[in-house]
Amino acid sequence: MRRVAKTTPIFLTALVLTGCTQGDQDSLKMMFSGLGPQWQASGIGYSDAEAYSQAGIPPFMAEQWKSADFTAGEAIQWRNAGYNPEQAKKLRQSGALSASQVTKLASALRINPNPSDYDASMLAPYFSAISTQEVTNDDIAAVMETGAYNASEFGFVLQAAKLVRAGSTGEEAVGVINKKISEVKHAQVVSEYGSDILKACNGVPEYLPAMRLAADPYQAQGHCYQFTLGFAQDTFQWIDGNTLLLTSVPMLIRGETHILIGHRMVAIGLAPAQYQSVAGATQTPITLSVLKYLN
Repeated sequence: MRRVAKTTPIFLTALVLTGCTQGDQDSLKMMFSGLGPQWQASGIGYSDAEAYSQAGIPPFMAEQWKSADFTAGEAIQWRNAGYNPEQAKKLRQSGALSASQVTKLASALRINPNPSDYDASMLAPYFSAISTQEVTNDDIAAVMETGAYNASEFGFVLQAAKLVRAGSTGEEAVGVINKKISEVKHAQVVSEYGSDILKACNGVPEYLPAMRLAADPYQAQGHCYQFTLGFAQDTFQWIDGNTLLLTSVPMLIRGETHILIGHRMVAIGLAPAQYQSVAGATQTPITLSVLKYLN
């Protein structure tokens, strides 16, 4: 009976001494260790191939992990956590150092750790803030427990988490951030419409529901609307430079200055100014007075 167990190591040692390349040595080790020809053709080193094989990862998948620039140890860790090479690569590019780090952050954010359910790049700001110790997973979790934000709203989440880090509760932090958000939004609205329009209209003017108002022009009285007149001039009838009739609706628009076509405007509804059509029928148009042009 041949003694394979004793002769094989001696034979391999001899090959090392006689100047075989590392690749040759790995191929021979695979041959004598029972790793099949697929492993030998994969280009994976013997020790990595053995680790992959023991972890139940086939050669074609090992090649994918290698192409994604993962070592065998890293690949096995990510695979065991449920990730494929593409997902793990995206997460690592987003700043994740390990699969366990993703699991912890996903738990704090209350999302599925599998990136097929979201864009992995969304996590980059979180990993960055955690790595610089600006926030912790616990800080993030305290914010997310309030239900105020989604994980994709990382700007708000991280601002609030920093306040938690400084000693605030999640609810307190969210209250501070939401107040700032409201202030910014209000400033944007004032900048767009002007405080005069917001006061006159009791808020932001709604977009003109022309067809609904055409059925009952009296509904428009006292309400503010924003709209832009198009360039379909065949439906326009100029009464004078400051008064324009849209015959298709019908709608009468008055202004203190010349009515501007193609400009976004805010107008307030007046009592309908009836007129007689060419055929002699009484027309009751939506009647509006221009308050301001927004562009």
